Amino acid sequence: MSSKLHSNFVVAGLLLGFSVDAWAEPEVLGADLAAQGGVSLAADTSNASITTNPGLLALNQRYDFSAQFGVGPSTGLHWAAGGMDGRTSKAVALGFMYAGDRYEPALATSDLPGFWPVGEDIPNMKRQHDFVLALATPIVRDRLSVGLGGYVTVFNNDRDGKGTTGNLDAGLGWKVSDYVTVGASGNNLLPFDPLSERPLTAGGGVRVHGPLAAIEVDGGYLDENGKGPPAFVAAGGELAPGGARIRGGYRFEGAAQQSVITAGLGVFSEGGALEYGIDIPVGAGWGALSHVIGVRFGAPPGINPPE
Repeated sequence: MSSKLHSNFVVAGLLLGFSVDAWAEPEVLGADLAAQGGVSLAADTSNASITTNPGLLALNQRYDFSAQFGVGPSTGLHWAAGGMDGRTSKAVALGFMYAGDRYEPALATSDLPGFWPVGEDIPNMKRQHDFVLALATPIVRDRLSVGLGGYVTVFNNDRDGKGTTGNLDAGLGWKVSDYVTVGASGNNLLPFDPLSERPLTAGGGVRVHGPLAAIEVDGGYLDENGKGPPAFVAAGGELAPGGARIRGGYRFEGAAQQSVITAGLGVFSEGGALEYGIDIPVGAGWGALSHVIGVRFGAPPGINPPE
């Protein structure tokens, strides 16, 4: 696989939160944030915080469930489901996410066997299951919180064999006001697995949101080999006319020197949403496109009996 094509696959997978290599990112953004350039570090009302910034989980008293299914790049299949509880306890908020992947990328040089019969295809199917658990505790109720997240990955790949790996994330969330949220996180903080290709990431974001629109900007350090600097920047937003959601965004991966445009639509009602997002690496061709569709459900707040 050429370095340019490999970079295209990596960027597309990171934006959608789906795996693109044997030990790719376990992050699950959801169709809504994938359509907004992949921003997530300050999105305090999204279940993406379970896998990207656990510090956001304790900023809102909510009980939410989400599920999604994605296709691409090429014929890759990806699915995920998770939920969080920030309402039952005042001391801690919990989140859980499961994500699965099945895809067959083009062979890299490192995947080639020493010997193979002439004329026979070399299988390169990759299968992966990620189990993520995150928790957060408020420092100031509904305003400032810190969180930790950890994941275990079980993989079974034609070229890499079977195995289990994992790592640790940490994050901070600060709701400056009802309209501004700031987040910061570090992902893959423990270098205990020498085989892992998941890069150390440290970044932050600011989200400005209201009843009619929202916009977020993320950026930070991404420890990944490439031609450019180890950094990323992403920006995206949404308009909310009535029960509809219109979304768009942009992301640039410095190491890969790759730009990606994203877009999507959603239908929202009290307690639920149906959403779609598309990921378009610039100049990568139709095979690099990724699509994801998702649903979200939120339990309504409890009714306090009159005193």
